[in-house]
Amino acid sequence: MSSADACIALHLRRLRGSVAEAPADDDLTALDQLLDATGLHSVLRRDELMVRTERAVRAAGRA
Repeated sequence: MSSADACIALHLRRLRGSVAEAPADDDLTALDQLLDATGLHSVLRRDELMVRTERAVRAAGRA
């Protein structure tokens, strides 16, 4: 498992825990299939996923 795979799985697990009450049962089932490390639909088996991040940086100087 690459670090990108681990990062994706971690974020999906956090998402699963935080939205457990809102989505429909079908959506939770699909998310659980993506998170099942041994399942056929696991995100860990996919090779086309990428992690993209963005960070804003602000710098200030003396006036």
